[in-house]
Amino acid sequence: MTRDLSESVGRVNTIRAHLKALGEIAEVEVIELPTATANARIIGLIRIMLAFAGALLSGRPASLQVLLYSAGPGPGAALARLRAGGFDTVIFDMIRCERLIRLCAGGLPGVRLVADMDDLLSRRLEMEREAAHPMSLGMAASQLPGVIGKLLSLGVVTRTLSAYESWTLRSAEKAVVSLTSCTILVSPVERSILAAACPPELGERIRTIFPTVPIRRIAEPDETVVQRCIFIGGDHQQQNFLALDFLTGLWRDHSPAVELHVYGRKSREWPQIPGVVWHGYTESLADAYQPGSLALAPTFRVGGIKTKVLEGWSYGIPVALNQEALQGIGVTQYPLVLSEEGWATLCESPDKLSASARGAVEIGQEWLGLYCSEEHNRRVWEDILDLPIA
Repeated sequence: MTRDLSESVGRVNTIRAHLKALGEIAEVEVIELPTATANARIIGLIRIMLAFAGALLSGRPASLQVLLYSAGPGPGAALARLRAGGFDTVIFDMIRCERLIRLCAGGLPGVRLVADMDDLLSRRLEMEREAAHPMSLGMAASQLPGVIGKLLSLGVVTRTLSAYESWTLRSAEKAVVSLTSCTILVSPVERSILAAACPPELGERIRTIFPTVPIRRIAEPDETVVQRCIFIGGDHQQQNFLALDFLTGLWRDHSPAVELHVYGRKSREWPQIPGVVWHGYTESLADAYQPGSLALAPTFRVGGIKTKVLEGWSYGIPVALNQEALQGIGVTQYPLVLSEEGWATLCESPDKLSASARGAVEIGQEWLGLYCSEEHNRRVWEDILDLPIA
């Protein structure tokens, strides 16, 4: 693991579901791979910079996100523990484990290696660069001094670094496919992208596992009448900030007949707009997904799977979205894909969407039942654990 499993974020929820499925078919042990800065931040940063310079001088440039986890003693200590553990399979969390995967490929003969990448980080960073968005540091931000974080937010710096990281991560992603028995991505779109970049025999090693999202409630017909709109997500994430900027602009300019209720932590001040209600963080999402709600999921950064779409369906709530939000989700003829004119209709006559809401929930929950159930997750993992060792 490269992250704290006590966090309540989409990736951690996916990992918990994987651990539950694996725990039903095997004995599982979780080992944390610490960052180089975990115990001594300044010393760790020096190690990262020295490793970065050494990689450049050797002609094998390395991603800084990979170096954050490989420049310290973590990989060596993890390899020693894995050698002593007698494991049949080792599953690695994210591309950040690339260095440890290389060590295990040479140092753990007879052990099956599986890379759970989640999404293609190289693609995400390249799209951020093209859209001139600040580079998303994710959990790495907490490992860096504030002054470095501010420096990385500068336009020319973030664009250059995003380009460098995307380039080096593309090589790392292909290398990991060649070193492991299986590489897992959450989106079939990104599975196809990575497979196309690899030789055919290696592309066959790449699998898709959708997030596990159980169906929590079935909506009654009268519960899909649009009475309120909701958005789930804190504004500290760039994709949520872009969506909230778009939605609050709609409510400011059109004054819809229904309220927009926003659930999630705020990291900045937003203008007070009539009809927009900020609830902050909520312990229970059931409080947000009340009957009569229409979840809104406009997406301006593609990549992976948008779990807020699946989550809305799981609570029996219709989700209005744009085409980008459905990328990777194999749902066709979904009735609440809104064009630019459709978002205006939502504002001016939300009741017109009620007729489509029931069908949207049924389509969404049918897809969840096929691909996002605990049973489906477990079957996929059983297949992966039977794969031959690379």
